[in-house]
Amino acid sequence: MSIICIPDSEIVCDESRKNLRYNMYIILVGQLLMGSGVTPFYTLGLAYIEDSVSKWSASIYLGIADAASALGPVIGFIAGGVILSDYYVDFDKVSE
Repeated sequence: MSIICIPDSEIVCDESRKNLRYNMYIILVGQLLMGSGVTPFYTLGLAYIEDSVSKWSASIYLGIADAASALGPVIGFIAGGVILSDYYVDFDKVSE
C-alpha cells in the first residue's frame, strides 16, 4: 500500500490511487452546488415566511423551519447508516 503518489519519486505508486484526487474535485463541486441551492432558503425563504403569515404565528413557522433544517441532516445521516449496514455496494459478491 503506497501512501502518496509523488511524481519523480522513488516510491512505487499504486496506479488505482492516482485518479482518486479527481473524486475530491467532484465532491467539492457537489458541495458548492448544494450550498448555492440552500442559500436562497435561508435568505429568502425565512423572510417570505415572516412576511406571509400573521405576526403571532410567524415564530411557530420559523421554529418549524429551523428545526427541520437542523434535524433533516441528522435523520438523513442515521437513515444512511441503517441502509448501508444492510445493503452492500457489491451485493452480488458478498457471501452469506
